[in-house]
Amino acid sequence: MIFSPRSEASRTRARAVCAAGIWIGFGLIWALPEVAVAVSLLRSPSLQLGTPTSTVVRWRTDVASESRVSYGASPDDLSNTVTINLLTTEHEVEISGLEPATKYFYSVGTPSDTLAGGDENHFFVTSPLAGTQTPIRIWVIGDSGRCAQTQQGCNDAAAVRDAYLNFAGNNIADVWLLLGDNAYNTGTDVEYTKGFFEVYPTVMRNTVVWPAPGNHEFGASDSPTQSGPYYESFTMPKMGEAGGVASGTEAYYSFDFGNVHFIALDSHDTDRSVGGAMYNWLQADLQTTDQDFVIAYWHHPPYSKGSHDSDTESQLIQMRERFVPLLEDHGVDLQLTGHSHSYERSMLIDGHYGSSETFDQALHALNAGDGDPDGDGAYKKATLGPAPHEGAVYSVVGSSSWNEGGLMAHPIMVVRVNFEGSMVIDVNGPKLDAHWIDKNGTLVDHFQIVKGPAPPSAGGGGDCFIATAGYGSPLATEVQVLRELRDRYLLPNALGRPFVDIYYWLSPPLAGVIAENEALRAATRGALRPVIWWTELALTSPGLAWTVLVLGTGALVISASVPFVVWRARRARRRTL
Repeated sequence: MIFSPRSEASRTRARAVCAAGIWIGFGLIWALPEVAVAVSLLRSPSLQLGTPTSTVVRWRTDVASESRVSYGASPDDLSNTVTINLLTTEHEVEISGLEPATKYFYSVGTPSDTLAGGDENHFFVTSPLAGTQTPIRIWVIGDSGRCAQTQQGCNDAAAVRDAYLNFAGNNIADVWLLLGDNAYNTGTDVEYTKGFFEVYPTVMRNTVVWPAPGNHEFGASDSPTQSGPYYESFTMPKMGEAGGVASGTEAYYSFDFGNVHFIALDSHDTDRSVGGAMYNWLQADLQTTDQDFVIAYWHHPPYSKGSHDSDTESQLIQMRERFVPLLEDHGVDLQLTGHSHSYERSMLIDGHYGSSETFDQALHALNAGDGDPDGDGAYKKATLGPAPHEGAVYSVVGSSSWNEGGLMAHPIMVVRVNFEGSMVIDVNGPKLDAHWIDKNGTLVDHFQIVKGPAPPSAGGGGDCFIATAGYGSPLATEVQVLRELRDRYLLPNALGRPFVDIYYWLSPPLAGVIAENEALRAATRGALRPVIWWTELALTSPGLAWTVLVLGTGALVISASVPFVVWRARRARRRTL
């Protein structure tokens, strides 16, 4: 083809026109208003990894977007905001700098839109400081993920959930424990959405969840690499963020809530050998805690004759022979598992590490009763805090979305139920009350563990712990005066008896600290002098007026002195660290 000068000029003009058109096109595109992409929730907000000063909020969206959580003291005042300027569909926001034991309302969404919350139903309560004796409610479910597999599983899981909510009323759980098999059949992402996140949206929006894995998690997840849907769905503490010793892995961990120390283990996909990483971590963690109660949970039960047999299955045997002795050496109070799809609950036992036929009630049962305060009576442990071999209760809570029967004949069990249900645990100071509620809302089982020295009966003697620590001997004249105050005026009096009960719950651990520090002993003696003076006066001048005066003044002064002694005790502890 032959090009003439005229045709070349035409080509040049054409190129110029084309280039101008492209730039004009780009300019028009930039000038057009930005079209917002609608973002919707695929998973509702869930609360995870709670501490006294922080909480993690997670949710999932269908379109990648930035993450935003707004929070505040009321639904109408969400004036604090945390924003993450990273496009993602898996939203995970940590709110930090919070006050302990404080209720906050929240909403989640993008920087421009709210997707959930901003109402009375979306809130969280930060954990109390470790060691605080405050009422604690715990909800426990095991093998709850059957909804991902069958419609009947959905029906049963929903019924168990609703029975718990009806039982709880306005007093919902502070701590939510998952005992594994949270999504059947292989724990895929789709199964987790169906079997967990779509079943419990009204629970997970205001109760922090603390999971342990079961065997059905590991068709799609892996503990050595901490990967797969289980690890992608939950945030667990691995650096000791919530109390306890750092485990370095989300496969097993511990945390504190008030006066309870919780331990979650992986009984399926982590090395279970004595001297292995999990065993050594557990030993270090148990040696560190001084909480009033220790609750351990994992999936495979050390004792069961339900749909699984602890006499024949390796994981169950290994956990019983290797980990139960370590836990009992350090004063575990309650151990919770699933795997067997039933409810089984033991008497108070210690030292039984063999197969079921080796159980000797005379040797291994510290209390063979039912533990019901309205039945055979509560289980009592002498020490408030971890103490070796004072007994533990073992419970299989594995029927939160289905039941599967079995022989149900393990000799340590005092309660055996082949039905769907869940457990609600209430801890209040030195008392732990556990309730198993079936899916119809029936309270089937109730047992109680009471820890610490029992208050003495009138005339029964018994130490005045704090006074004895302050004066150095239970035979000191001042201690005897206070003992007479207790026996003559407080114990027979309707108002005095509760005061004595509270005193005997609080005083033993304080007395131990006071006895080892001369400054605290002197402070204690100073705080008790007015009480002793008024008591001596009342004893020498009997009469109603003096009795009222002693009761009122004595209770006031002793009550006022307890915070002072606690403060001094904590200060002394800090100085020795």
